[in-house]
Amino acid sequence: MNCNTRNGLVSTRTAPVPSVVAQSLLSDPFFAPFFGTSFAAPRARSGEALPLDISETATHTILRASLPGFSREHVQVEVEDRVLTITATRESNTDSSDETMIRRERYSGTVTRSLALPETLDPESVDAELRDGVLTLRLTKITPEKGRRVEIR
Repeated sequence: MNCNTRNGLVSTRTAPVPSVVAQSLLSDPFFAPFFGTSFAAPRARSGEALPLDISETATHTILRASLPGFSREHVQVEVEDRVLTITATRESNTDSSDETMIRRERYSGTVTRSLALPETLDPESVDAELRDGVLTLRLTKITPEKGRRVEIR
């Protein structure tokens, strides 16, 4: 059990509660079949979209995707109209032309994943790093503009 003090109030809980940003990402219709009403991790099955881990700090939301065997040159990250898209391509290669393939289990082809970014993330602030087969994307959180009172004349 964790004990946190925030604004002078003490709260206890057994597991962290996702913030509004994480809840917004997880409430995306794309995630619905995976998460339902809980935040349990989806089980990976072959042929599905690229699975992501989503976490956050006070200032950033962090997305991590496992891309083992993909080189930096074959991974693309794009943001267009508040939609973040990750695409990775791996070519199949046979080391020798005199080989006959008996069985192919290593993946070749393209994997892709797109998700809508909530208004609380800055789409211009995406920082991407591919290290040891893990693509890490850091997006800066922004404070949404508050409403304003309109004077009636």
